[in-house]
Amino acid sequence: MVRVLKWIGATLLAVVVLALGAYGISRAMGPTRAERAALEALTPGKPPAGRNGFAQLWLLPYAVPADEQAAVLKADLAAYAKSPEGFVTTAEKQWPHEQVNGVPGLRACSWPDQDCLARVRGNQAAYAALVARNAGLSARVEALGEADYVHNPFPLGLTMPMPTYQALGAPQTGHALAFVRGHRTEALAGVCRDARTARMLWKRPDTLADGMISLAMLRGSANLFAEMLAQMPADAALPEDCQDAFAPFAQGGICAAMQGEFSYISANVQAGGWRLVEGAGAAEGRWLFDPGKTLARMAVRPAWTCQAPGQAQVKADKPVTVPADLGTGWNVRCIANAAGCVLSNMETADFAPHLRRLQDGVAQARLVSVALWLRANPGKTLDDLPETLRQGRALRLDAEHKTLSMPLFAPQDGQARWGIPLPASRAD
Repeated sequence: MVRVLKWIGATLLAVVVLALGAYGISRAMGPTRAERAALEALTPGKPPAGRNGFAQLWLLPYAVPADEQAAVLKADLAAYAKSPEGFVTTAEKQWPHEQVNGVPGLRACSWPDQDCLARVRGNQAAYAALVARNAGLSARVEALGEADYVHNPFPLGLTMPMPTYQALGAPQTGHALAFVRGHRTEALAGVCRDARTARMLWKRPDTLADGMISLAMLRGSANLFAEMLAQMPADAALPEDCQDAFAPFAQGGICAAMQGEFSYISANVQAGGWRLVEGAGAAEGRWLFDPGKTLARMAVRPAWTCQAPGQAQVKADKPVTVPADLGTGWNVRCIANAAGCVLSNMETADFAPHLRRLQDGVAQARLVSVALWLRANPGKTLDDLPETLRQGRALRLDAEHKTLSMPLFAPQDGQARWGIPLPASRAD
């Protein structure tokens, strides 16, 4: 009996020694080569040169004088640092909060609309009142376009304050009203300035959501611009502001959006990601959770878009497709990071649908450029397009309905295609 007990004790001791040894080895192991490459790919580049317009974007709903905006933002940053819960901008105490829809029962033009001109034309007096009410807000949106980029200086995290992005759509109704009242050059120039503002916001999106919003704004400008162009003669001159407002984007913007998103994810994990694991307590957080290793595992999937395979898909305008098993599973590194492996397996979000929406936004701008090229080259067809305007997806020119359309990688509102009327197709 004593011998059996000694054998059991020795066996248990050996198991403990082996477990501690395995734990120590696991604890000492760094990221894999693939994880290091993923982390490097997701490291954000340097901010664009020039002026950060975040203070303007942050304070859009308030008529804060331009020379006071920086001071208000500074006060907001201090107030948030002191008390993040229930934070409200200090501008709320001094300036009224302006809403885009300021007239009851009247719907302002919005980015998804493709009937903005008809709606405004049918009720010009009421829309003129709405435009007058939103004049200050619209002017602030236009002034935002003079910034070089926008970067949110609030600390990254789940409670990070976000701007009121809906305010960016304020000028659209005014542009439509100007157009139906005969001020067509002014209207076109305004729409194209909005498109330029959207492109500026796309330079450095802090998160995927920021990227999607900037491209939604660009799509809204494209919808209204195409509506206007369809109702104008084919030989009508376009304002200088429109020369490159919808020009094809350089490659890299989608990766930049993913880099920003991963920075946001990293901040949340570093702040105590183990708390997101069901049943995990402080002990698990201390001994079975390593933020660095967890982030290294979590980086592999989002990095796909910034690495050669994903970049090739983006360049060829093919739907971004991340391998299902990438960055998942269990290995020896999980012994000392069990909570981290549970979290990373749980948080291997499929970013592909969001990335495909970004691809659609980039392609929608290019489709407007295609329409402009066809307008400038009568008699030419899609087969004659220059290389810079060609897409991986098949474009469709519908001669009967006089529309130009493209398939969407991420269908929206049940629509698998997005299209615009051809220039001059609805001219008087």
